[in-house]
Amino acid sequence: FTSTVTSAPSSSTIDKKVSNSPPSQSRSPPPSSRSGECPPPLQFPSPNQSLSSNKKLISQLQLEACTKAKEAGKHPSYTSLVLSLVHHYNLDVNQSVLSNSFTIFHCSCLSGSLELVSSLSPLADI
Repeated sequence: FTSTVTSAPSSSTIDKKVSNSPPSQSRSPPPSSRSGECPPPLQFPSPNQSLSSNKKLISQLQLEACTKAKEAGKHPSYTSLVLSLVHHYNLDVNQSVLSNSFTIFHCSCLSGSLELVSSLSPLADI
């Protein structure tokens, strides 16, 4: 037995199907509320946008890589994150990033992460 029920007039009319099926066979939640789905991707400047916005993005990525590199000893998952940022965005590990002139390579050395330092050392001017 299936019937259609229409809600009271409002900004939109909602049709619901009512059935005699057991509650275990209820409908799944709408796609926006399902757990485990990824959020929308981040929006990065397109190649057509100004050079200054691309420079700002690279500067922010270098700062993020340096910050995460310093913590890689305590948080081993940061090692792969830093390496991905450096390789994907072709970040210069020798360029000063912090106000004390530390580079991404300096920050990786401070972390004590042998894996990170040994992975970045071929790119470093040492």
